[in-house]
Amino acid sequence: MSTATRICLAVCTIAGDYDFMLKILVKDMASYQDFVMNKLSTIENIGNTQTIFVMGEIKHSTALLF
Repeated sequence: MSTATRICLAVCTIAGDYDFMLKILVKDMASYQDFVMNKLSTIENIGNTQTIFVMGEIKHSTALLF
């Protein structure tokens, strides 16, 4: 398994200014910078990236309630 595969928890297609959203988990900012600069930005068709950090989680659930 590649490093990028281990780091990416989810890859979603989205609507709006960007096409994809990646949910990643890294141990520190140096690992984050390495992922963005040396893995993600080396992919040929990626023109730019935007970073958003989660500061806290209010609710997390995987259950579907019908």
